[in-house]
Amino acid sequence: MKTVLITLIMMILAAAGGAYGGYYYANQKASDNQAVLQGDVSNLRLQIQSLQQTQKPSDNDLVIAAVKAGCGADPKVDVSKGSFTVKKVGAPWASVSYNCSADKPLSLAVLEQVGGTWTVIYEGSAAPPNDVITKYGIPKDYQS
Repeated sequence: MKTVLITLIMMILAAAGGAYGGYYYANQKASDNQAVLQGDVSNLRLQIQSLQQTQKPSDNDLVIAAVKAGCGADPKVDVSKGSFTVKKVGAPWASVSYNCSADKPLSLAVLEQVGGTWTVIYEGSAAPPNDVITKYGIPKDYQS
């Protein structure tokens, strides 16, 4: 009887040890997987931050933003209802056909890039006059 009892106790201890070992292994594996996933997420965040810092707006975006800024100077104008089309862009020149809002007539803006910043040098409903063309040296491709 003593032998049966000792064998039974040994079997219970072996089963408990196996269960604990399986639990420990599963827990450790889950912990390792979580660490890997957290590392992946951290790497993705770093990649996103890097891209956000290195991706710069296109010249088209910057040119339109400069024209919209001029439109937005009038608080009565809702530039979200305007239309802005870059006709030609090639640093340091750009021309944009636009209207600041739906109720405004179509206009032309000629911009020059100086020191990395696009600046509107002419706005009007027709091509720039000769004195403006001469003063800034606007190329023919950007005059209308």
